[in-house]
Amino acid sequence: MLSVRKKAAAYIAFAVVIGFLTLATFGSLSEHVFEDDDREYLADASEILADPGRLFSVDRINRGRPVIDLVFLAGFRLWGHNPSAYHTFLVALHLVSSLLLAFTLRRLGTDLDLSLLSALLFLMNVAHFRAIHWISSLAYPLALIFGLGIIICYSRFLKSSQKRWLVVAAIWMALAVWTHAATVPIALFCTFITWRRRRSIGQAVISSWPLTAAALAALLIAYMIDPHSAQVSVVKASPDLLRILKYLLWYWSRLATTAHWLPGGLSHKVAAWELAVGFLICSGIVVFCIKKGGPVVDWAVWSFVTMLPFLNNPQWMPIGPSRYLYLPSVGTSFILAYLIRTLIRQISVQLGARGGQIALGLILIVILYASSSALKRSEAVTFYVSGRSYITKGDLDSGTQLLERAISQAPDVIPSDTYLRLATIAFSLGKPYRCIFEKALAEDPEDPLLNMLLGASTFLQDDMEPRKQGEERIRKALDTADNEDALRRETAHLYQNMAVYYHNRGEYDRAVDLYLRAIDLKPDYPMALLNLGNALYLRGEAEEAIRTYTELLKLDPGNTSALSNLGSIYLDRNNYADALSSLQQAVNLAPGNWKAHVELAHAHAEAGRTATAVRMYRKALSLNPHCSQAREALKSLLGNPGARHEP
Repeated sequence: MLSVRKKAAAYIAFAVVIGFLTLATFGSLSEHVFEDDDREYLADASEILADPGRLFSVDRINRGRPVIDLVFLAGFRLWGHNPSAYHTFLVALHLVSSLLLAFTLRRLGTDLDLSLLSALLFLMNVAHFRAIHWISSLAYPLALIFGLGIIICYSRFLKSSQKRWLVVAAIWMALAVWTHAATVPIALFCTFITWRRRRSIGQAVISSWPLTAAALAALLIAYMIDPHSAQVSVVKASPDLLRILKYLLWYWSRLATTAHWLPGGLSHKVAAWELAVGFLICSGIVVFCIKKGGPVVDWAVWSFVTMLPFLNNPQWMPIGPSRYLYLPSVGTSFILAYLIRTLIRQISVQLGARGGQIALGLILIVILYASSSALKRSEAVTFYVSGRSYITKGDLDSGTQLLERAISQAPDVIPSDTYLRLATIAFSLGKPYRCIFEKALAEDPEDPLLNMLLGASTFLQDDMEPRKQGEERIRKALDTADNEDALRRETAHLYQNMAVYYHNRGEYDRAVDLYLRAIDLKPDYPMALLNLGNALYLRGEAEEAIRTYTELLKLDPGNTSALSNLGSIYLDRNNYADALSSLQQAVNLAPGNWKAHVELAHAHAEAGRTATAVRMYRKALSLNPHCSQAREALKSLLGNPGARHEP
């Protein structure tokens, strides 16, 4: 009875400790926002609650995950559009899966210390951080909870031969697959652990076949529900052996190189050194399993089989494979815990039990501190991705704020284009962000991009002297850049964005100056030429505007905006022939553009060609029935018997 009480006390103490760690490490996620996929799921849930028939619509996303549908429906009814609640729920799922992992290991015969240490390392694992940051990735921790439930029930079946446990395990398997199809290989893992219990392969297959059947049946039903899902496209993709091998090594490398730390400069692209590290890790695990055997073999196989669904993934991974590593990281967390315990035992032999305890304490302090720090820094990656998402949706203020948070959180772990993305949007809003660029330059004073950005930001100042210094800084940056042409293009884009800012404010002199600078760096820049022509005309320089539009049309003969603007200038000067010629070209190039038809109708009306003008206005109204400008002009023409008529 005493041992039971001690074990219960150990479980309670462990739950309290990892609960505190969860709050301290992941509590800030409650301040995160929604991302694109999150909003799609919530919009889907909102529509289903309003119209339950929508549940069976072919237009829905991920219709093959009914468990996730139910979770989001319940979540939306409870929390609506409150991101904090969803993030908190996702963190809670991760905590539950970590606690359940400890219990699962104990059911499989692992001693208490190793079970708790494995669960602790899994909770604080950095490699899978995106599965905890991204609300729409809650399928991963939820699928793991179901997956561990399968193993618990199946292990009881193996121990007792009571078929009710096998039936429950099969039910859990179906739920797991309907949560995420990546859980199908857990059936293979169950077959493997059956074989490892000194049964023949045939006996192992027979014992676990209900799980395999349940997995395949659930997968088939999911396919019938949604045959066009992203998961199906991965399955249907032609096997690419080179890609499979590359991703196998890459995933193993990331499981080790980002286990409890987050190195700076990691890319979403596969680096050669990562493949080398992955090969060494795979080789080391194989050798260790052959020589030592034991439970490490089981969990190495777990990591391998749970990687299988993602090895032939043809989809682009903009921030790496983080969420795909959630299930495999269970196995590597156990392996690391096993290696730590082996080391502590050796230290205990040399230094005694107290020495081993001190060593274990120091190792845990280092790992937990490194993990907590890395997980905090990993939030910068999430802010970066969210910022890009909001900018793409047109919410520029929120997007730039999130990019600022990414830079503030951990500038060394986010992609190098973050500063450029921030400047591109911020400059168009008139925000220079000098302090951010200056702080970054303090860390890397010679970086050409950062020097260019700081130099360009001075053009948002009113004083001439800082702008002269900024111009000189840009010149030096271009001279030292590895790819001068690329940096010239980016500088031109920033000049263009700042010019638009001043253009919209009516400060045409500064706008023209910046447009000219952009064109000087990038002569084949249609947008800058078009905007320059517009600014010149608004500044009262019609001739210069005509020359600019003409130059643009030499570069881009099909530019309908330039043709329309040129036609409008000719029309203002009563040059009907050139106006009609330019505007007719614009209509010919864009027959569905109602604005072009309105401009052409105006020209015909001014030239006295009333019948043609009426026809053009009617055409514009057929393209846009809400065009009040065309409607009023048409009414005026038809109701004015004194209007000039074409001969």
